[in-house]
Amino acid sequence: MEHHKQRLQITLVTDHGNRSGVDHFVKMIVWTSVDKNGRFKLNHFNLDIDKGGHTTVAAANAIHRSLQSLKLSGMDVEFSFICGDSGGGAKVQKLYPTLMDMDVLSSTSDFVNCILHAFYLSY
Repeated sequence: MEHHKQRLQITLVTDHGNRSGVDHFVKMIVWTSVDKNGRFKLNHFNLDIDKGGHTTVAAANAIHRSLQSLKLSGMDVEFSFICGDSGGGAKVQKLYPTLMDMDVLSSTSDFVNCILHAFYLSY
């Protein structure tokens, strides 16, 4: 019997910021798997950190370059979800349609604003 691997559904988590005068654009992927005991496991991997640029298009191009490395590795992946903050040039509500126009995300993908950023506003 031939075994077919299932396409890996990946979520992209982004954060663009400036700490101590250093621009950074973090791009992390998250996916689920099943461990040897049959339990679901949440996996994550930091793709890279770069400047990314201060516009939506520059950030989208930086994401596209980073995600291409996974596809070039031969992995069968589908980028189906993006999560990020709602400020600056890399805000997720602007990134999402730009990435869709660039055919970076799947046609059934979606996005969400990161709730953790809201927690920090109270401090």
